[in-house]
Amino acid sequence: MGDMYELDEDEIEQTEFWVAQCRRLGEQHEYIKALDAVDKALAIDPESAFLWVEKGVVLQDLERYEDALQAAERAIELDPDDAMAWNDKGHVLRLLGKPAQALLAFETGLTLDSDEPLLWRNLGVTFIDLGQYQSAADAFKQAIAVDNTYALAWIGLGVALAHMGQHDKALAAYDEATKCDPKCAESWYNRGNLLNQLGRYAEALQACDRALQIEPEDAQTWHARAIALAHQQRLEEAAEACRQSIALAPNNHGAWIELGNLLVKLGHDHDALRAYDQALMLDPNDADSKQRKEQIAQRLRASDISNV
Repeated sequence: MGDMYELDEDEIEQTEFWVAQCRRLGEQHEYIKALDAVDKALAIDPESAFLWVEKGVVLQDLERYEDALQAAERAIELDPDDAMAWNDKGHVLRLLGKPAQALLAFETGLTLDSDEPLLWRNLGVTFIDLGQYQSAADAFKQAIAVDNTYALAWIGLGVALAHMGQHDKALAAYDEATKCDPKCAESWYNRGNLLNQLGRYAEALQACDRALQIEPEDAQTWHARAIALAHQQRLEEAAEACRQSIALAPNNHGAWIELGNLLVKLGHDHDALRAYDQALMLDPNDADSKQRKEQIAQRLRASDISNV
């Protein structure tokens, strides 16, 4: 365990116990209890960079990003050569919306361990944040060169290639990701999303359905499924998929717009108005929703006049 060598045998055993507890509780999403466990380990060995990295991970799970950043910086202070501490610092900086600073942290980590695929992958994700897609693709390729079974690196490469308009290569990258980890829902979602963009809606639907078999509570996949269904004129099913997406993520602006559009096509104008109202609550500057609301209002007024 790195810098635990100064502890006696009993202290090492206790520390390892609390680390194991922390990870078990984290896997169960019991993050407060996980934090308590890692704090107990730190009470035994407060000078352990490894333990501060562990604490930072739990704080990220709790969305306490400033505290997580302090934990990563404490780990680096204790061991400046700990590549994973630099990785954690970079990851938190990304979450705090500071991609340029995150980039520097990942690059520092890679000077310490250039064979760590996670660092290369996170570097690539940060380049995507910055809109530097070729640099992102190069970073993901480095991660794959180290570990060609790393599904998340293949996904990242696909995203970067898609942004550069290299759609066939992007689909091939997503296919590699699904081979590496058939149970990775993100691979199937990204494949479905790109197939939607390419107008290959039947294939997109198949990919979305595979993703939802693995992760049935993913809002963005339900939204992508709705788009695929709508373009196959399966409007009722598409509207239901939109509702599923909204139930999981009520702030999904695009899903509210999609639902409104579908309800118009289904002849449910009053329900469509409510959907556009929700979209406008999320984005008051949404000109399209305003225009569609006005069109519905005009149609309803005309209908009322004709019925007089």
